[in-house]
Amino acid sequence: RGVQELPFRWAPLQNKSLRKFLSFDGSSGVVVTKVSPLAAKASGGEFLQKEDVITHIDGKELGEDYTVPLRGDELMNADFLITGKKKGQVTKFNIIRDTAPIEICSTLAPLTSNIPRDHGIDCTPEWLVIGGLLFVPLTCPLLSYGSTEELEASGYLAIYDYMEEELSKFREEEGTEIILLIDILACDTNFGYEFKQRWRKLETLNGVKLQSMAHLYNMYLDACESVEQGGRDESERKGEEVNSEFLQFIFRDMSRIVMETADCLASEKEVLDLHGIPKAVSNGVLEKAASERVK
Repeated sequence: RGVQELPFRWAPLQNKSLRKFLSFDGSSGVVVTKVSPLAAKASGGEFLQKEDVITHIDGKELGEDYTVPLRGDELMNADFLITGKKKGQVTKFNIIRDTAPIEICSTLAPLTSNIPRDHGIDCTPEWLVIGGLLFVPLTCPLLSYGSTEELEASGYLAIYDYMEEELSKFREEEGTEIILLIDILACDTNFGYEFKQRWRKLETLNGVKLQSMAHLYNMYLDACESVEQGGRDESERKGEEVNSEFLQFIFRDMSRIVMETADCLASEKEVLDLHGIPKAVSNGVLEKAASERVK
């Protein structure tokens, strides 16, 4: 995909108090409320900042509602000045920053979404089963399968507000994923932990903040290897040693699931056979995990 995307979010400047707060006495423009960290990094120089006032894009004056003249008295949302460009074309922004006029020229590009958007383009179905816990990455296709009733019955409403918030954010770094627990497949290992029809965002495993599905899988492999060797492994937390005998999962809602690593490993075949799952980890996660281990 080569469509240039907006690297910022904006708010109108129609309110006089907001204009006074920003020390802006110009006739038109919008204020920047968010900027894509990846776009700013890729620019390699001066770039937009939060609370900049954009007055012109490519020489066209922005209205206080982010519109520009199109034909005669017809006004149009200014997005097209960026999204309508060919790959490699430069965009010129005239801004006011701390009352000083600045001109910024930047070659924009597609932005990696904070949550993958298109099946087969920036995401494919991925999963990881550990002790009957079914983990998947949060993607837009995950939220569009089946009917509304089926989606609601799956338990996604428990984190609906969180997902809405994440969809509006810019990605901060490449390669990260939001990991969800979307089901608990019953077995002796996870007995006593109820799913209760609610998806949960996984935050940490044994005290380590998780970056991706591959990161989670590699930590699980390290714990399994350590248990099989009868020892302890080195944590990613400042070289501390961590007892790999247990896997402690902490979720965004502060709930916790603790299971023995050896039990998770031993129950894997039973869980997969019982629920008709071909393998405990999908090919995509497996490939990324192997690549990270080589690094």
